[in-house]
Amino acid sequence: MEDIDTLNEDLDSSSFLSLVFNTIPGLAFVKNESFEIVKANTAFLNLYPDDVRDSVIGSTTVESYSKEDRDAFLHHDKIAFKDGYSETVETIFFPDGKVRTLLTKKKRFRADSGKFYILGIATDITRQEEAIRQLEESNKDLKSFTQIASHDLKAPLAAIEQVVTWINNEYASSFSPEVKAYFEIIKVRAKRLQKLLNDLLMYSTMSQVSHDYETINLKGFAKDILNMSASNGAFTLHVDDEIIRMPVKEFEIVLRNLFSNAVKHHDTGQGNIWLTVKDSNHGYLFTVADDGPGIPQKHSQNIFEMFSRLKSQDEVEGSGIGLSIVRRILEKFGGSVELAPSDKGARFEIYWPKEMAE
Repeated sequence: MEDIDTLNEDLDSSSFLSLVFNTIPGLAFVKNESFEIVKANTAFLNLYPDDVRDSVIGSTTVESYSKEDRDAFLHHDKIAFKDGYSETVETIFFPDGKVRTLLTKKKRFRADSGKFYILGIATDITRQEEAIRQLEESNKDLKSFTQIASHDLKAPLAAIEQVVTWINNEYASSFSPEVKAYFEIIKVRAKRLQKLLNDLLMYSTMSQVSHDYETINLKGFAKDILNMSASNGAFTLHVDDEIIRMPVKEFEIVLRNLFSNAVKHHDTGQGNIWLTVKDSNHGYLFTVADDGPGIPQKHSQNIFEMFSRLKSQDEVEGSGIGLSIVRRILEKFGGSVELAPSDKGARFEIYWPKEMAE
């Protein structure tokens, strides 16, 4: 049976408060107005070597510092005593030889004696900060690689397209049907690669939340986007006539990809697309639906993965990144997108949080 601490006093007792203080999952300490530590929990004291641990209580721990370093170290203590509270993230070299990054919160309180103290709780976030730093570096490297690769590949790709066009214009009349077919394949593949590069670059830049919100008329905005995806008028858009505030750039990208998918994957080449919106106080609930062949519900998750496609590129053109971009944008804003069950066609449900007041 594991050890259990037993208290003979009530929950207001000093024994209980001491138990709580020493059980706090972090570094806890109390300082007086002279910035001396008058109480510290076991985790805090264990940071110091055995031979100096007994001297921590009653000291500021910065007696040996220069005045400049001492003032910097005690800066947030002074703020807490003056304003009642302070919070900071700081990197500190500790006596045990380790460097730690701490999130430290300090709260002023007054004891029964009338004297003021501050209670400090420091959480070691060294690992979290390192993980964030590594993730930021990784994202930076990925973005840099994608931009460089896109730039370096676009130039030779444009040259290939240009040369093919020159040859085709000059010698097309003498080409056999087989050669004409080969040249058509080259042009299709070049356009496909161009689209892939553009989508990769867009995906890599979808990392920061936009603050460029604008008031838009959903009906007019959406119809303009559909006209870019299906300029031949073969698709009819049924859309709510509502005024909303949205980050225009990202919202356009989301609708353009969803509309484009509905057009590309339609089995008859013409049809209907529905766009509805409901106000849910803290956000908007959008649905984008079509009357095409639909998407089996078993693919409801993998369709949002990079390069995921249900048909080959020879059947339906596309980079396989469109829905990944849609999901990345929604997640960036704290929203969501999912494929909803539907008796006919594909139906996407989107939750997009409203603009937050700064």
